[in-house]
Amino acid sequence: MIRIEKTTLSSYKVYFNDIYLGDAEMEVDGFYNFWFTKDLNGYWTSHSLRLIAEMLDDLNKEWNDKILSDLGNK
Repeated sequence: MIRIEKTTLSSYKVYFNDIYLGDAEMEVDGFYNFWFTKDLNGYWTSHSLRLIAEMLDDLNKEWNDKILSDLGNK
């Protein structure tokens, strides 16, 4: 249900079905964070928020694994 579309080297547009939710952008620490569009209002179910969290985990996995490996934790 979550779909991402790469827009630049360090950002993605995020959609829930065909509804634009906002952007996942890489911060200076190398991890992606999610920014909801200002046009959204209303409530979000835990299921919907988990889908966004899983999308961020997927985007951040390679970088997180590298950091853990460099620290000798993996």
